[in-house]
Amino acid sequence: MLNLRPIVGILAAASFAMLSGLAVKTPLRGAIDIALGTALHDGDIYGPVLSHVHALESRFAKHPRVLVGDNFREVMNEIMKSSNGSSGYELATRAMAEHCRSLIYTDNDRCQAVEYAGKKLALIYTEDYRQLLENDAKTFVATSLATFASQNRQDLVDRYRQVLQYLQSRTS
Repeated sequence: MLNLRPIVGILAAASFAMLSGLAVKTPLRGAIDIALGTALHDGDIYGPVLSHVHALESRFAKHPRVLVGDNFREVMNEIMKSSNGSSGYELATRAMAEHCRSLIYTDNDRCQAVEYAGKKLALIYTEDYRQLLENDAKTFVATSLATFASQNRQDLVDRYRQVLQYLQSRTS
């Protein structure tokens, strides 16, 4: 059985980075996946995992969001299938895998991404703090959208419109 606590932490950190980044006018995009890799130095990772998440982010992220790769989702599904026992550890592992899956949504373009707004994030933020960040993020995205529209940057208008739609769907 895989210890899912670090994976829950990674999803929570990605979610926090996304929402707080938008709230302080620093949008980001990225990708998370599970694959082979080797840590050679402090913080340096090499191997297929690095090239895989780089390709996922650079080809498909397009606008501010953190994508979740196929391997990640397959591992969560396998844990769900294999954790059908009744021991406390198996029940806890299954609950964590379900929680991980609940923090992933399907975007308009069918890409899977980390949830970063809405009530599903109650374990990460207090309600007031989450709403404050969400409001700041929506203000930044709406302002960026207006700026890009005035500059006739249709590519960025389309991308930021998707971000605003996501935020509005989670905060209404």
